[in-house]
Amino acid sequence: MFYYFLPWCAFVAAVISYSKYPKYRNLYYCGLFFLFFLIIYVAGFRYQVGADWYSYLDIFLGYKEAEEVSTGFISNVLKFLSCGYQVFVFVYFLLSFVLKLWLFNRLSSSFAISLLIYLGFWFLVYDLNGIRQGMSLSFTGIAFYFAYRRRLRYYLLFVLAAISFHASAICFLPFYWMVKLKVSYFYQVVVLCLVVCLAYFHISEWLLLLLGEIIGESYLTNKALSYALSDAFGTNIIFSFTTVHRILIFFLTLFVLKKINIDNNLKQALNMTAFINIIIYFLFCQYEIIATRLSLPFRFTECILFSFIPFVFKSHSRIFAILLILIYVEWQVYQTLSIPNGGLLPYKNIFII
Repeated sequence: MFYYFLPWCAFVAAVISYSKYPKYRNLYYCGLFFLFFLIIYVAGFRYQVGADWYSYLDIFLGYKEAEEVSTGFISNVLKFLSCGYQVFVFVYFLLSFVLKLWLFNRLSSSFAISLLIYLGFWFLVYDLNGIRQGMSLSFTGIAFYFAYRRRLRYYLLFVLAAISFHASAICFLPFYWMVKLKVSYFYQVVVLCLVVCLAYFHISEWLLLLLGEIIGESYLTNKALSYALSDAFGTNIIFSFTTVHRILIFFLTLFVLKKINIDNNLKQALNMTAFINIIIYFLFCQYEIIATRLSLPFRFTECILFSFIPFVFKSHSRIFAILLILIYVEWQVYQTLSIPNGGLLPYKNIFII
């Protein structure tokens, strides 16, 4: 199956990239281009795949108005050029994917490992299903790069572009200034414990009410309240495997950043995204979808962080570390495909119907 095969291709490319023999470099690049082709084939040419397939079809056909301006703009431009919905799906994914590749190439220690991590639930959930959020993540990822490089104009440009695709990206707007906050690992853990205690006493409900008081009636507050009041989306996840998983990733991040030798500004930026991610998650964990979406722009940098994990190990053990990452990604694929009515199975594209 394509979904399981793609991470294996990225794994092979990652292993080859660690080879000390120059003659394998050409094989590495050939493998990457083959992987790019497969990814574009699976996502760009998909047909009736994805839980939101028909929702975006309605937007493209004009039956429903796009919630964010940029999706509607791309749709209108393609319709003006007499392109069909299948072209919209292809162009939308290609733009989102190319932006992510640019980010991985700029910041990752291992391009192939970042690609491997991406091919787990990031690819399945946000580039095959929630494509607006996937596009927004591409822009927030690049905004992260410019925050790390301290280039405010470009940062604001890409954050605003991200917001124009998905309103949840607005929570990433203050990151440029927050990234300079230096909080020791000890105090991060102390703050985390405090926030977990507040989450236990339902601080999420109070925060939503406060948000409504500050912002007033708006699209954002109405959307948040509709999710909070919904039985389908308003699940409290403080005592769940997802929470355990988030905590483990946070402490793994602290461990990896302490062990690796990289640019201090990048280390600080990665640390702050991990810290803000876990704090937002617990502040809103009473409502699963709100906690997930608001923390997502900060969590996306895991694709960068994981590329440094092999360097925590001695050189002869790095292949084993990459294998562990592969197992983790394949587990993500399995978990995602196990969701009932997830829209990803059976897989079809315009060549296989």
